[in-house]
Amino acid sequence: MLLNDEESLRGAGKLGLLGINAMIGVSKTVYAVGRYDYALQICRSILALQVKVLGQEHTATLATRNALASCTEDMRAKGFNS
Repeated sequence: MLLNDEESLRGAGKLGLLGINAMIGVSKTVYAVGRYDYALQICRSILALQVKVLGQEHTATLATRNALASCTEDMRAKGFNS
């Protein structure tokens, strides 16, 4: 998922779009190696940034919300508390 539309470029703040995209990549990698708790923490941070920068209804924010819900559900199925 790349955040490169004009709306997101206007309000990216200090972290910037590349930083947010890097965090998304890190969260996927961390999740893939089984660090579900840390991946969830990163995903929550990404969501907070996206809400602030892009707004509640931006497609990237909604996609992250969906990923967060999926991660949480997957963790519960594996017996982790979120």
